[in-house]
Amino acid sequence: MSTEAQAYFQRGFDAFQQGDFREAVECYTRAIAFQPRVASGYRYRAKAYLAMRDRAKAIADYDTAIRLLPTDAQLLAERAGELLKQKRFDDAALDCNSAMELDPGRADVHAIRAHCHAERGDSTTAFSDYATAIRMDPPNAEQYLARRSKLHTECGNFAAAIEDADLALIANPDFALAFEARAAARQAMGDRAGAMADFAEASARDPHDVAAILQRAMIQVQMRDYAEARDGAERILALSPKMPIALELRAMCDIELRDWDRALVELNDILAADPNRQSAYALRAGLHYRKGDDALAVADQLQVLKRDPESVPCYNQIAWIWATSPDATIRNGTQAIEFATRCCELGHWKEHGHMDTLAAAYAETGDFPKAIHWIEKAIALAEATPATDMPPTTGLADDYRTRLVQYRASTPHRRVSST
Repeated sequence: MSTEAQAYFQRGFDAFQQGDFREAVECYTRAIAFQPRVASGYRYRAKAYLAMRDRAKAIADYDTAIRLLPTDAQLLAERAGELLKQKRFDDAALDCNSAMELDPGRADVHAIRAHCHAERGDSTTAFSDYATAIRMDPPNAEQYLARRSKLHTECGNFAAAIEDADLALIANPDFALAFEARAAARQAMGDRAGAMADFAEASARDPHDVAAILQRAMIQVQMRDYAEARDGAERILALSPKMPIALELRAMCDIELRDWDRALVELNDILAADPNRQSAYALRAGLHYRKGDDALAVADQLQVLKRDPESVPCYNQIAWIWATSPDATIRNGTQAIEFATRCCELGHWKEHGHMDTLAAAYAETGDFPKAIHWIEKAIALAEATPATDMPPTTGLADDYRTRLVQYRASTPHRRVSST
């Protein structure tokens, strides 16, 4: 490397170490101008681009560096790791193969390839690569054990997942990712208390572990502990103020806590920032529905349908409003039948709630024989469905029987506002 190139390269390295990534890019660019055939300039500029989250330019620089130095296993490993983050699993696996041909002893490359295989659904090969990485690199085995634990959970091997997480924690008792992996296994097994405890341990050891905080908050939502879940959302937003899923989680908790005005402001802000955020429209539709604003609820559900023309919950909710709204100007039995039928078709006629909506739609048009037919189908299916804790099917069957009495008396169902 020429003297001029070396000087700029050193300045770029110093700037990078100080966190001035733009200056680093500028210095590496000038070094490259003096020595365009030296791979290290492109490699380190790629690192600076990654620090600036400009992944496209980083990959382009890695491509150039590898063309100039195709026998450098480290370059291939670095590009593979970045391709993995970009979910380019096939390309990342190819880089791993090339790196291992050059340097068969790289456990980290086996681990990257294992992740790629897992994402592509080849769990057998992924497990083999993880085993190789664990055997080859005992000092970092906890990293590979934690990742393999998560794969075991995805494959339904919960005992093996917990065993791997336990082994990782024996190696490193403060390893947040291992607590997170064990929490995922316990959650999948239905052990909410154990999962909550492990997610708490993970976030205690790594206060920036957004995934652990989020998963714990999601379990709290399932347990209807909305105040605690909201606190979790606030913790996430303190770390990442614009994270959409955390913003929606907070709004959802506010809806359940009946702080509807605040929830509406939060959802409006989300949609102002991202007018195509489908899930936010769905949440706001649910809020309008609970407030009794049926016209606004339908309008938001139609926004969801624009973005997802096969949204089963959306068809069901709109049909239910058109069939049962207390507001006669909102009700439309004919359209309700059309939407409820489409909902049943998309759901393959397996959901009793969809049949309940179809029955209500027929009742709204005055076709009570069909309303009776479908509500009886809903009752039979609800009674045959294994009970769950959210919501209890026995209570739904009782609601359906109440509506059956109404339909037998030639009376359509009218929803009572929850406000």
